[in-house]
Amino acid sequence: MSFPLPQSGHLQAPFWPQFHLNQLVFAAGGVAKFRWISPEMAFAVLLGFTVLCSGIAMWRLSFRA
Repeated sequence: MSFPLPQSGHLQAPFWPQFHLNQLVFAAGGVAKFRWISPEMAFAVLLGFTVLCSGIAMWRLSFRA
């Protein structure tokens, strides 16, 4: 991986939003060595994560009295 992690973190990294943002930054900078997914996929995952978290926040805030 392009950043130091313990061995257990290598399997978890693709589930973190930071990994996908990192992939977008590499694509924008023209660095192909550390890219594992396409920029389109990284953007889609970040967009999905944003929509999911926004939906959870809106649902949670609807319980305020």
